Amino acid sequence: MSFSQYIGDSKTHAIPLATDDGAAFTPGSDWTLIFTAKLDKLADADTEAAFQKASGAGIAVTGSTASVRVLPEDTKDLTAATLYIDIQAQHLTTGEVKTVALDKIKLIRDVTRQTTVSRTIYTEEEYVARGAKGDKGDKGDQGNPGNDAAVTNANVVTAVAAGPAAVRSALKINTLDASVYGASPSGAAAANVAGIQAALDAVNSQGGGVVAITAPGTYDVNGTMRIYSNTTLFHGPGVTIRKTGSFGIVYANDGAWTGNTDVNIKLIGLRLLVNNVSVLQEITTGLRAHISFFLIQNLEFRDFEILDPTHHLSAIQFAVQIVSFEDVIVADGRIVGNKDGLHFGPGKRFRVSRYYADTYDDGLALNAHDWLSSNPSFGDITDGVIDQYVTEGKGVRMMTGSWLPWQSGNQYIRGDATVSAGKIYRSYTAGGGGLRTASVAP
Repeated sequence: MSFSQYIGDSKTHAIPLATDDGAAFTPGSDWTLIFTAKLDKLADADTEAAFQKASGAGIAVTGSTASVRVLPEDTKDLTAATLYIDIQAQHLTTGEVKTVALDKIKLIRDVTRQTTVSRTIYTEEEYVARGAKGDKGDKGDQGNPGNDAAVTNANVVTAVAAGPAAVRSALKINTLDASVYGASPSGAAAANVAGIQAALDAVNSQGGGVVAITAPGTYDVNGTMRIYSNTTLFHGPGVTIRKTGSFGIVYANDGAWTGNTDVNIKLIGLRLLVNNVSVLQEITTGLRAHISFFLIQNLEFRDFEILDPTHHLSAIQFAVQIVSFEDVIVADGRIVGNKDGLHFGPGKRFRVSRYYADTYDDGLALNAHDWLSSNPSFGDITDGVIDQYVTEGKGVRMMTGSWLPWQSGNQYIRGDATVSAGKIYRSYTAGGGGLRTASVAP
């Protein structure tokens, strides 16, 4: 069986029924059906089911086909998982029980589509197809606008079976390989930065798409590259990005420079070697990670590894920093080093899944308030989920803060906040440190 695209919505799924020998099973009125979805194949169906349906209560039968109705409330509490699915037929008189449908399906929840009504779950194949493209008219979806008129269900089904390249082709997704613009494992660091940036610029000029770095090997880089809205930056198998020279941020979104919010950015497959290159290079005060996102909506950062060959990141830069955000997925990553791994500033709606950290400092920092040099903004962090997080260093740090109205005589240290004339200000004292007494209103 295969769940249709929006399992979180009200959907009816047709499931063929058959006995163990493969013969079609047509239940009469003396049989009742029980549909069970389990997170663990060996889980007890009566006490550990994710959700269940029964004849007359979510299951209807026509011949040897069961129609199972899945509602939003059935899946609203599920996270990314493999569901093991079976349908049991029980004879009402004899009590005989037989399995008449058995399957499993991998579900991926997309938190960027959560609403107060339902949460969407995709099959893995559908997630590839939808996540790369986007759905016209759906304000909350990720991905790039596509040419809907040229896409058919038959095209997509065929493409999913053929692989990712075919999916992109069927969905009319604009894809450029950075090698066309001069990026190469054998190239100089400056040429690789220029080549990757040229590909990102070209995709942006065409309204968005995918930039792929596919030739296996180590790409030296010596400067920051800018990712725009509606862009997926994909690093293929065997691709490693290695810092050289003297600079700080490797990738950042365009909004970190412009002050405008970016949307629909995906950074996939990154393997970054810091190579003992760590510099406090700030696009804006407080933004200081190797991978930095500031003013961002609908961000996915998946399948990543950030480390140094000596397993010690510098104590100057965070690995990843995400600040002033909405709707973020971070999944399937590993960070090894001395400074913060994932460092969040203010924002709402995020999920961190299947993440490993071996860091001397915070493996995961949720800093609503922070040092002046550690976040460009501060405020609430809300609506987050963290699951399958393993750390061998410091675990999770949550930092809060507050402010009082400014008045002469108050004492402040660097980074303190105060309110004056309806605006919030932070204390910036040259040379850092030190308790200072206020005398002039900001």
